[in-house]
Amino acid sequence: MDIKIFDSILHGKLRPWKIDESDTTQFIDCIKSVPKTVPQTTHELFKTTKTLLNKQAGLLAITQPLNQPIKELSFQTVSPVYYNANTQYYLSLISNATTLYYNIFIEQAKQWEDAIDINFQTQKVLKSLIVLAKQTIEELNERSYTDVPDNKSDIVHFALFVLKQNLLTLHQSIQHELKEELQETVSLENLYLLELEIPFDDSISFVGKPLNQLSVQSKKTLKLSFGFNSFQKKEQLKSIVQQLCLRIDLLNEDISPVDKLLELLFAKDIKPGLIKIQLNTDNIRFRYTIEKLQPYFDSLSFINIERTESFFSKGGTLLNANDMSKAKKSKPKQQQEIDKIFKEVQ
Repeated sequence: MDIKIFDSILHGKLRPWKIDESDTTQFIDCIKSVPKTVPQTTHELFKTTKTLLNKQAGLLAITQPLNQPIKELSFQTVSPVYYNANTQYYLSLISNATTLYYNIFIEQAKQWEDAIDINFQTQKVLKSLIVLAKQTIEELNERSYTDVPDNKSDIVHFALFVLKQNLLTLHQSIQHELKEELQETVSLENLYLLELEIPFDDSISFVGKPLNQLSVQSKKTLKLSFGFNSFQKKEQLKSIVQQLCLRIDLLNEDISPVDKLLELLFAKDIKPGLIKIQLNTDNIRFRYTIEKLQPYFDSLSFINIERTESFFSKGGTLLNANDMSKAKKSKPKQQQEIDKIFKEVQ
């Protein structure tokens, strides 16, 4: 799937910083040309998007889809409110293009019969969306746009923020629709924290029906755990944690003995807040240690660490996923010693 419209907003002729904000005529004309009724079919959506592109209609380098009802994305975001013709144009273009791309890709995927082909083609698109999202975030950061745009924000801030949000909703929606065919998937939390390396927030949410929808009874029995998956290496992991406490002073053992950390790591049903794990090292080294431990677990994620309500920083602050996300450094202190511990025990 070609996402030339999104790429052009970041790198091409649709770059918002290349337009004259005082001249709204071109955007007013485009908006007026669009039918007043909301598109109900993919054919209507294609025509609306093409009208919005106007002279840049060549960016819609896709075959006109079949005339069928629009399928809504399973993930959605609350978009900022537009405040003039320029922002209305970018919001309309990006939103319509997102829905169009989603419907076209899902329709294309139905034609693929080979499981390997489905996985390859889908992962290819998902990776391209992540790359563009990273580039959009970099552009936002370079311009010091760190908050949600409002009516005082300029067009660049508004357009880039809307683009970022829609890239992420498109990624998660495509992945959800085809996840039964994919060899690996990434959760929304890990998309933020591990792939994009930005703090997780709740601006994007799941609104569709889960493919394997849990019954009310099974939802009630859903348990929190880190998903320890290396039972044959349990003693090895115990030794690693003990050495970490001994050689990098991982825990404040007067408050949190090493056995308590092991109990929490192996638990199949964690009761939030029941066990207190007090660190005696900084968050940067703790994050690096967690990343080294993750291969032993299915769910040792930053968001699950937050959900346990059990981990406290050296200063006594309850750690959350954002704290873990921020604690990234290319070469943390004692990195070689931590690596040595894992190498010696393995």
